[in-house]
Amino acid sequence: MVYGTKIELKYWEYLLHHSLAVSLLYFSTMYNCENIGIVVLLLHDISDIFLALGRAYGDIGKTKILVYLGFASI
Repeated sequence: MVYGTKIELKYWEYLLHHSLAVSLLYFSTMYNCENIGIVVLLLHDISDIFLALGRAYGDIGKTKILVYLGFASI
């Protein structure tokens, strides 16, 4: 990982995103608020699909997006 590159910045963004999601799930379980945990899971599952597609489109361009979608669907 080269510091200051686009890939390195995405890594820290994803790490923060998933750390916060896991902490929300953990604390919702600890305080018996499982309904909030379920909402967090649903929102993250739905948004992760669009986030991955947007990142793939930006990273690999228009020509290779169908190949990426084919492998992602497996």
